[in-house]
Amino acid sequence: MPSPEPNPVVDNVLRELNYSWKGLGRTTPPAANLLERLGAELRLHRTRFVKRARMQQRRLSKAVVAPVVAWPREMLLSPLPDDIFVGKRVALVGNAASLRETSFGAEIDAHDLVVRMNVGYPLLVRKDVPQADIPPGFLAGTFVDRRSSGAERHHALRPDTPAEVAQALTHAGAVGRRTDIWSCSTSDRSRQLFFAPLFDCTTVACHPQVEHLSLRLLLGRKVCRLPSGVCFDLRRTRGIEPTSGLIWIEHLRRSGCTALSLYGFDFFATGHINRTTTTTLEAQGKWPHDPVAERDHVTALLATDARILLRQPPDAGAQPVRRAAE
Repeated sequence: MPSPEPNPVVDNVLRELNYSWKGLGRTTPPAANLLERLGAELRLHRTRFVKRARMQQRRLSKAVVAPVVAWPREMLLSPLPDDIFVGKRVALVGNAASLRETSFGAEIDAHDLVVRMNVGYPLLVRKDVPQADIPPGFLAGTFVDRRSSGAERHHALRPDTPAEVAQALTHAGAVGRRTDIWSCSTSDRSRQLFFAPLFDCTTVACHPQVEHLSLRLLLGRKVCRLPSGVCFDLRRTRGIEPTSGLIWIEHLRRSGCTALSLYGFDFFATGHINRTTTTTLEAQGKWPHDPVAERDHVTALLATDARILLRQPPDAGAQPVRRAAE
């Protein structure tokens, strides 16, 4: 009978079981020398203390600092008029990568009002277009997205770029060009200041937390805000931290609009239309949203509200989802 080969895993387990040593997450056995063991123990306690201190600092910042910082910003915000959507056909344009596979642009622009989300500026140059191929006369600027894990660069064309140039360099054929309301829900102040002049339309902060808004943005242009009740209702009823897209969907369905068409919403199944890397929060495992819960919420709305239409690419597996009774 052949002799068993050494098993280093079992040997390591048995060796660590012999140590009367406390401490989770240790990847190497404790040092045999007493001074080294004391040093390791002190480093472990220091790490735990720093983590707890940072946690308490974040909690204190949210409870005390954030309201103080938010107060002057709240004074500079205006409520979005209650009747702006009444009787209107509204297109809400998200940033799902699957929207690239469509030709919904003209359909989106034909609505009475078009609401676009976050970094969804319709004249961002496609990632497959080399910078050398962008006519300098139509380039509005280049934005470095520090909230993406790859610090991606986005080249933006001027709003008056001719249709043939926009069609060749951007996703305008899929996303359209018209924007009546820009949802500025990003916490990146550099992004707020870069895109606001390009959109040059009604700017709305949809999230009730406003301490992240740039004072330069608020002092330089009128910024409206959505009622905070929508976000709080979603937190209470769904038990989630809603995305800005879901907040808008819920607000618009309560707004008195006659039709609400959703474009570029696939609940993060295909990634972002302009980004190729994840957000920094996703990379750190701190992304707070729940795509499955949001999909279930919207699916329930589609089944009960005949005004809401979810527009998807033809190969998404089904026709546009509408109320079954229609």
